[in-house]
This record gives sequence, structure tokens and C-alpha cells, in this order.
Amino acid sequence: MGKPATTGIQRTKISDMEIGDYIAVQINGSSMGLANYLTNFGNATGTELPLAGGSDNASATGLVYFVKCKKGLLICDRVVRNKISWDVLNGSKLIQGLPWDDGVEEPGLIRSLTGGITYAALKSDIPTMTSNTSPSGVALASSEWSADYGAWRALDGARYSSNSRYWSAASGLTTGWICYKFTSAKYIRAYSITTLEAQEGITRAPKDWTFEASDDGLEWTVLDTQKGVSWAYGEAKFFSLANNTPYQYYRLNITSNNGGTELNIDNWSIQENPLLRTFSTTDQGLGAWPNNNEWDQCIVSFPKDKIQTGKTLDDVFHYSLSATLTQDTPALSSTNRVQRGLSGGVPKVFWGMGASNGTWSNVGFRPVFEYHE
Repeated sequence: MGKPATTGIQRTKISDMEIGDYIAVQINGSSMGLANYLTNFGNATGTELPLAGGSDNASATGLVYFVKCKKGLLICDRVVRNKISWDVLNGSKLIQGLPWDDGVEEPGLIRSLTGGITYAALKSDIPTMTSNTSPSGVALASSEWSADYGAWRALDGARYSSNSRYWSAASGLTTGWICYKFTSAKYIRAYSITTLEAQEGITRAPKDWTFEASDDGLEWTVLDTQKGVSWAYGEAKFFSLANNTPYQYYRLNITSNNGGTELNIDNWSIQENPLLRTFSTTDQGLGAWPNNNEWDQCIVSFPKDKIQTGKTLDDVFHYSLSATLTQDTPALSSTNRVQRGLSGGVPKVFWGMGASNGTWSNVGFRPVFEYHE
């Protein structure tokens, strides 16, 4: 099965570890909830637990690796036990933290990751539009399929469904622009595009475009150029800008789509502060909110230069094989608990929830070791 595919060094002492380094640890399944649940830091040998989530066997024992992801935090490279409920983990103090101290290594806590309390969405500076002119500003487009598919439909905050619409250029057109006019000039430093969550969403999505700004809607300054962009169903992509000038008009000027017979955008948002996120009741393709949770900060944002050439993030944390139970109770349901990790191999996209007493063959416990540093 092998070691995590980082560029780091396998260490024998926690105190020697740098970001990207890893250390071998023994998991003693029959000691869950006890101080000797983890033993032999740096000296563990023997058979590894499976990458696909260990086992539902309560006494499963084996070797795993913990990767240093930030100061004072090591995260296991795999889920170590499936078919275990959040309630059982909580009863064993493995949600908020089980004190650990072997008198040799750094004392700390064995616990679960944090994973955010709801879906994340970009906090757009455009208000949620209910028409091309309400509640404020003006939504414009080079063309519209019909009034039901006007420019404002890309700015209404709703995902495509049988009860909602999206912006579509006029019939037969595969190029065009969509624009928003603010009531006053703003510094815009980021934008996002979300495609339709449907088969046609891939081919109708923009492929080549420029993001432009204007003071008067006549003369335009190009702030960003993108070419050859491909998409998945319902995918959101985020683009940052180096813009230090306020403008009143901003537009997406699309010169090519991905081969479809129409040009569609489900959602378009623009931001003055690209770091801001807010919550959504549906998957926007951006992971969880708040975005300072450990799953997004430490796994999704694990440094790319710490991953071996030719390998992927999944070769470090094996998230596509089994989802991870996290500490969090979702904002949407007090009886459920947050799960992170599975979505076609894209860890950032998946945020899910399940009953606190539920068990699943592909969901389980990924231990974290937190210590003072």
C-alpha cells in the first residue's frame, strides 16, 4: 500500500517534523477510547490498515501514517475504521479530543477533523437579483433566449432545477457577454462561474473569455483572460484578479463555448473581497463554510509542492476511498453530522451529512493528533 506520497521525510520523532513529513503510528482498535489507542509513534512496524477505511472490526490493529499539515497538527493518511457512528466516536472522546501522553512523545489530543457546518458559497457583491433591475443595479446581456432566461437569472443565487432558470444567449448563439452595472464604482478582485448541473452544462459552458471593466459601459479594460477552460456538471470555478481600480460596470465577454449549440451560465458572481464565503443550502462546488475548517485548510489546501511529482492529493490522504466523519453539526439539521471526502475524487466539492447514529461502509473515522508546538 505504501507511504503517503509527500515530498517530506519519514520521521521517528514528532518534534523533528516539518510540513509534509510523516510518521508511522500503530492503531490499536480494541483500545478505542483509551490512552493506548495510538502507540509506537515513529517506531510502528507490521501490516498496514487498508487504505479504503480500515475495517468495521472493532479490534483491528495495524500501521498507518500521520502527515504534518500545519503547526501542531498531524492528520492520518487514511480512514482507519468504517461502519462506526459519530455517537460511538463521541462516547469514546474521539470527536472533541482524547488526551494522550506516553511520556516520550509530545502530549496531545486524539480527535476528529472539523469540516464546516454547511455548503460554502461565494459572497457576491451583486445582490440576489429578482429581475434585470431589482433590487438594485442593472443586469445586462448581449442577448437573451427569452425573458425567462434573462441576464438576471445568472445572478439570482439559485441553482438550475425544474423550478429555476439560468442565463442563456439567444437561440443559435454560442458567444456573447453578460454584465452587471453597480449603483456606484467598486473594486472587484474575484469572480466565479457555475455551470448547469446537467449533461448539456458541460458543452454549453464558456471555454474562452475575458473579464472586463468599464466606467461608462462603452470603453472596456480587460482584467482577466481565460482560454480552453473545461467543466464538470454543476461545477463552480473561482478566478482572482489584480485590480486596484474601481469600476461601475463589469462583464464576462465569452468568445467560445465548449462545443454546444447554446451558451449558458447557471450562476455568475463577483467579489470585492475574494476571501469571503457564505453559506448555501445546496452544493456550489466550493466545499464547506466556514472555510477555515481543517478539511479545507489542511487537506484540500495541502501544499502542492509537498506532493510528489506525478502523484495527487488522493495519494497522500486517500479521501476518494472513504469519507471522513467530522466534529461538526450541520446548520441544516441538529440530528445529523458532517461528512467530508467523496465526490468523484474531488475533496473540495463534497460536503455531506448523515445521522449521528448512522453507520456506512464507506464512511469512517480519520484520526487527528493535535499537540502544543
